[in-house]
Amino acid sequence: MADSASISVLDDFAAAWNRHDPDAILSMMTEDCVFEASRGPDVKGTIFTGQAEVRRGIEEVFATF
Repeated sequence: MADSASISVLDDFAAAWNRHDPDAILSMMTEDCVFEASRGPDVKGTIFTGQAEVRRGIEEVFATF
């Protein structure tokens, strides 16, 4: 049963990305979440930390792609 719940959360998370829905994405993340974008000036791209920065990173991804 736990596996089914985990898969359901992952399905919901992926669906939120596919809908380009930052509110839904962030509702499944903690306040201190981290989003590591593959593009950006640093070797690892750009790292966004916290809900406000992660929202900005997600919105940049949607605007770019």
